[in-house]
Order: sequence, then structure tokens, then C-alpha cells
Amino acid sequence: MHQVIEWLTGFDDKKIKELIDRRITFETFFTEAKLNQKAGNNWGNLRLSN
Repeated sequence: MHQVIEWLTGFDDKKIKELIDRRITFETFFTEAKLNQKAGNNWGNLRLSN
């Protein structure tokens, strides 16, 4: 999942941990993100498994 978040937002594992530790909101998360410009081109499905 971290790879998807990094691709979408540019946040690496260290930054994700920092954001979690800061207990930020979704609004702040996406305000601080630099969204991948190719993100709008992906219309596939994401499957998560245990």
C-alpha cells in the first residue's frame, strides 16, 4: 500500500510516518501532497488481499 501512496502523493515511508505521528487530517494530507499528474489516467481497479 505504501508504494501506491508514494506514487500518488510523492510521500516516502519516512514522510508517511511523520504525517501519522502528527495525526493530520485527510484535508492536510492531500494539501501537503504533490499528486502525480498521471493519477487521473488510471481507471483500473485496485485489489487488496490479506
